[in-house]
Amino acid sequence: MTEVHGGNSVKQEVDFKLMPLFTPINGMRLANSRHDQYQYKIESDKILNCWSTISKGLEIVHEFSNGDMSLPKVLNDLLAGDLLLWLGFADGKYCGFVTVRKDMNINANNYLSIVHLYIKQGTDKQIFLNGLDNLKPFAKEQGCHKMRFWTLRKGWERKLIPMGFKQSYIEYTLDLYRGEI
Repeated sequence: MTEVHGGNSVKQEVDFKLMPLFTPINGMRLANSRHDQYQYKIESDKILNCWSTISKGLEIVHEFSNGDMSLPKVLNDLLAGDLLLWLGFADGKYCGFVTVRKDMNINANNYLSIVHLYIKQGTDKQIFLNGLDNLKPFAKEQGCHKMRFWTLRKGWERKLIPMGFKQSYIEYTLDLYRGEI
């Protein structure tokens, strides 16, 4: 953020924080199967208290998503610990959220996948994207080799590539039933 004072621009630091809505139990790692998700105490009451705010952001995110991303499914996944929710705050004010999960690919690489990313309108996107660095230590604690982010929105490559992300593939899907069911 830059402010102008008397003709001089002054760069002002923004205090950005990502706050997890879960607490580690005994520092155990997040597992890949839903049956082993109990290494974290999910703060269900906090998730439910902020759900109306989160769901509004998810509705916007879902406009650019595919797959089963219905609001009830996301809420159930958050409460079950299949998705982990982090709230973003800039100078103490809510500015968005990110959900993550641990995935494993065929090469046995563990990934911390960014599933949903919502940045509230009016928030400097770069501040929030820089704040994603806060997820790196968590990903490493989970034994992840990489973080990944996929989206249907083409513009993200301009932001993510300078941060060190590499475009690894583009996914196309085909509906095999096309209304035949």
